[in-house]
Amino acid sequence: MVLAYYGTRVPVAEIAREMLQPELDLYGVWPAAICAASRRGIGGYLLRFPDWAAAAWCLERGMPVIASVRYDTGELTGAAIARTPGHLLVLTGYADGEVFVNDPAAPRAAEVARRYRLDELRRVWLGRSGVGYVLFSPTTPARGPGATTS
Repeated sequence: MVLAYYGTRVPVAEIAREMLQPELDLYGVWPAAICAASRRGIGGYLLRFPDWAAAAWCLERGMPVIASVRYDTGELTGAAIARTPGHLLVLTGYADGEVFVNDPAAPRAAEVARRYRLDELRRVWLGRSGVGYVLFSPTTPARGPGATTS
């Protein structure tokens, strides 16, 4: 999703193969994702976000945040899946106490774009790990403060 945002379209199966860590039998190991993006000219870094202000800083500059969340049933209103021990969401913007999110677990493409309550997202992301990564295009200037993506 984020590579497409920066104009780099990659088939999901192709990027998944690159991100597979066979010795762990896991997809989506964070450094592997950053390496896969860098092979396509997109930079990135992994960060333990200390607070919402750090995430908002990225979003206000047009840089989506890939957040690693975990939650139980009822902790994230309207979530694409009821509970998860670990899942990645793409945060794309925020306003009025809501975070604009692309959730790849949505059952249909038309339901990927969602809005989650900021207080709940802070609890299931920042309150538990705060781990996320940011990808950026070195050739595309970041948007100015105050801009959000949707």
